[in-house]
Amino acid sequence: MALLSFTTACEKDQVSEDKNGFNEEPTEIRAYTATQSPGDIWTFDLDHTAMTWTGTWDHGTETDPSDDLAFRGTFSQLPSGFLKMVLETTTPADAAYPSDGSGFFYAAEIPGMSLFAQPAGSLSGPIINGVDRSDCGTLAGTYNYVRIPPQGVYDVRTRPAYGSLTISETGGGFTFGGNQKSLDCLDPLAPCTTDGPMSIPGSATCDSGTLEINDGPTWIGLGQTTPSGMFMIDFGAGNGGIYGGQQQNISLSEVVGKKLIGFVDQPRTGQQRATSIVFDETGRGLGTLYLDLETNAIDTDNQLEAQISSVNNGLFEGAITNKSGIISWIAGSLRRNGPQLVMAIVTFSDEGPGGVPFPANSAVVGYTP
Repeated sequence: MALLSFTTACEKDQVSEDKNGFNEEPTEIRAYTATQSPGDIWTFDLDHTAMTWTGTWDHGTETDPSDDLAFRGTFSQLPSGFLKMVLETTTPADAAYPSDGSGFFYAAEIPGMSLFAQPAGSLSGPIINGVDRSDCGTLAGTYNYVRIPPQGVYDVRTRPAYGSLTISETGGGFTFGGNQKSLDCLDPLAPCTTDGPMSIPGSATCDSGTLEINDGPTWIGLGQTTPSGMFMIDFGAGNGGIYGGQQQNISLSEVVGKKLIGFVDQPRTGQQRATSIVFDETGRGLGTLYLDLETNAIDTDNQLEAQISSVNNGLFEGAITNKSGIISWIAGSLRRNGPQLVMAIVTFSDEGPGGVPFPANSAVVGYTP
């Protein structure tokens, strides 16, 4: 795997000199590393001064750079609060990522924490979950996570869906251990299929918050952490990943009344939809889907109701009810950074075509003033 980057974002404000030796205006570049089902690694670098972006896509082939793509484009802020990132150049040329402006990403950015991106226009694919690319200083700790589904049918009702991961510093590197649960563990009428230890083999080195995980000569995954407490790990093609936030003392009252925006992944219908959700003091959240982000039009016929029943160090559990009255269990990670919030949610659809169970309906939403 080769992670290419056209810009460096170790410093958020960079001052350069022009050809005459005069300082140019500071450039604010926000950089993110991201995971996408079924195990693809992305980078995004957004220049908020020039309103341009660059990015890379690794097709989950770990150490093989031959199929990597690099992107350039421009972006704008929409009235809905989302970004529109237009793809203008792909290198090398690729028919799936045309350089004619017909492909773009809608994105929700929580500066210093996360970027969520939805392929749109001529582009397609699952939601991309990004983490601010920064430093390794606050890496060790325990994190809550949700599962980014791997390839094929993955039923989070019975297979690992969420849990916690402890990252420990050992001998100049980092090791991993934790626990994992399936969503049927939340159903009082169903057996708890998966509730046990979770481990990642090998150990990791860290550079600029980026974790390179190897078990001897075997590549295991690539992760990203940031001082604001967000993290992700991608395990490569067909193996999915995990995404979430470091545990902290946080209560649901800190979310009340705030409009969180982001995206819902709906494998049953093959759709990815922009969404917003607002919680009240009882833990009830009303979620609304957008019809058109560019006109800020919402879908009043497809609202969802979520009920958070508990929050423990940022790990929450509850249920969600769709417009047909069908209840699905939900769990996920809630992380605060100053006034900002990021919530990662995992749930499930009832069934797919032919009654085949499908993986999670997942959502990532965030709030920034």
